[in-house]
Amino acid sequence: MRWRAERATRSWRTTGVAYLLISPALLLSGAFFFLPMTLSLLWSFTRYNGLDAFSWVGWANYADLLQDPEFLQASRNTAVFGVVTMLIGPGWAWPQR
Repeated sequence: MRWRAERATRSWRTTGVAYLLISPALLLSGAFFFLPMTLSLLWSFTRYNGLDAFSWVGWANYADLLQDPEFLQASRNTAVFGVVTMLIGPGWAWPQR
């Protein structure tokens, strides 16, 4: 019975040290990746210029975006580029005999 208690304590120490060592990476990832991503998602539902107070507009920004001809053309160009590069790329990588 004593061996199990000692093993559990040693396991907790090892795990605690591992979490302590990884915590700076997790904090930095949260500060520089997850926080800005979350704020951008929230701000996309508002009318906000960075200086004035924001006002909630909901899906209106996305409705305007889907009616913008420049956005639609850019989306088509991106889709065509992606499809063409996915078709041509493997052809160049195919082994030559």
